[in-house]
Amino acid sequence: MSASRDAILAARYMRDGETEDDLWMRVAAQWATNDEEQGRFFQMFKSRRGLPNTPAIANAGHDQPMGSACFVLPVEDDTDEILDTLRAATVVHKHGGGTGFDFSRIRPRGAIVASTGRGAPGPVEGPLKGYSEWLGRWSQAGLRSGANMGMLSVEHPDIMDFITAKHGTESILTNFNISVKVTDRFMTNAARNRDVWRASTEWRALVEGAWEHGEPGIYFEDTVNNARLHPELIHATNPCGEVPLRPYEACVLGSVNLAAHMVERDGRYFLDEQAYRDTIDTMTILLDNVIELQHYPIPEIEREQKRYRKIGVGVMGFADALCLM
Repeated sequence: MSASRDAILAARYMRDGETEDDLWMRVAAQWATNDEEQGRFFQMFKSRRGLPNTPAIANAGHDQPMGSACFVLPVEDDTDEILDTLRAATVVHKHGGGTGFDFSRIRPRGAIVASTGRGAPGPVEGPLKGYSEWLGRWSQAGLRSGANMGMLSVEHPDIMDFITAKHGTESILTNFNISVKVTDRFMTNAARNRDVWRASTEWRALVEGAWEHGEPGIYFEDTVNNARLHPELIHATNPCGEVPLRPYEACVLGSVNLAAHMVERDGRYFLDEQAYRDTIDTMTILLDNVIELQHYPIPEIEREQKRYRKIGVGVMGFADALCLM
């Protein structure tokens, strides 16, 4: 094992006195339902052919092992519910997960709040910045800064505040990705103008923000929902944007290492397709087991994750595999 890899494993995952084999056996034992599965998981980890997401490794062997990495929590236009969601997000981060939020239901800046007679702060100055400041004080399973995704509909009155929320050097949204939820109607209206740069103030601000600052991203809400991933509508994604999730829904992820599946024949490298298929099968079993065996920080998350049992099997080592080829 290389010195750098050894240092990363020791700093992030190993307990005092553990060897690398001890670490992988602990993780395999946590998520296996029988000896045969435990052996398959251990060999997949040891050979570096596949690894689950960080919480499934870091939390293995704990009293409350949560293995999922991605969560979406609802944000309603109500102070008590905003605080309830913040509490749920804090618990998720404590156990190693990241959270996505849709702030589109929050009333716009300046709207009168009946209970106080004062103007509302709006989604950006209110819950978005409040969540960012609080969640920035919590790390994911004590390993890294917590990851978050904030979304707002392009049709919300405060959309320009949202688009430019991270443009300044003084922004406190350092642990939030942000994405604008765009509709088919918005995109059609933009495309009808020959000069797309002048299609709308919002579109120009989106393009300029992406070019100059790398944010905001764009979430094609109608496209996701037209795909009929669920009977219900989906309004948000996990922090990195790859998994559309319902409120309180979660997803557990794993990566298959393509480079570890390359074999040499007559001086050339090829993908060992059978070994690749076997690893995908093993990873699928592992991630599905996590859904059953993990600790759930709040009951709503357990209910929703077990409804659809979302897993994500991705790849890593693609560039290394190409170099070998």
